Amino acid sequence: MEGFFFTVKTMMFSLLLLFALQLKIAGETLESRSEKLIYESSASQTLNGMAQGAIRLSRDAWRAVDGMISGNTKSSSSRKVSRETEHDLD
Repeated sequence: MEGFFFTVKTMMFSLLLLFALQLKIAGETLESRSEKLIYESSASQTLNGMAQGAIRLSRDAWRAVDGMISGNTKSSSSRKVSRETEHDLD
């Protein structure tokens, strides 16, 4: 029964917050003001830059791994050449 009351209280709080954010002050809702504040903050710009760097890192890492798997690296081609020269000497 305790879980049910927790759920009901959480839903009531969410509805109250939803209605409060729809209040208009100077022709603009509190929701749009808070959204603008969040997007324009320096913390969000920093997080955005970090996310773009992480995406770039993962893309470069994937290309490197894909290149190693497909055998398009210099080290794999030099191994092929060295194997061929060893067989030529026999």
